[in-house]
Amino acid sequence: MTGKVGLSNTFEASTLLVGHPAPHRWNSSHARNLISGNARAGVLLTDTEGKPCPGNFIGTDINGTSPLANDVGVKIMGAVNNVIGGTEAGARNVISGNAFYGVFIATEGTTGNTCRQLHRTI
Repeated sequence: MTGKVGLSNTFEASTLLVGHPAPHRWNSSHARNLISGNARAGVLLTDTEGKPCPGNFIGTDINGTSPLANDVGVKIMGAVNNVIGGTEAGARNVISGNAFYGVFIATEGTTGNTCRQLHRTI
């Protein structure tokens, strides 16, 4: 695994915690997830509450510089009060290069979710 070629899942990659909950670890490449090359959403938050999603590369290669598309980067459905990104620079996700949406937030049963410090690099 090089992080430069997609090893696709046929379903969404994650439904729970994505990223390290301790802020001092967000700047570490070892704490970062590479969530790319999936046939569906890279991250699916459904029926969850208060989950953080900080400091990930979603839809990019391991360096965050080339596209390696998911269908959708982050999909939020029926989830409340989740945070994509964060207020610290290291908590910022790179969400880019996805086939359809970077972040898709469904309306029914989905409230109080926030996206912070998104940065498009591709």
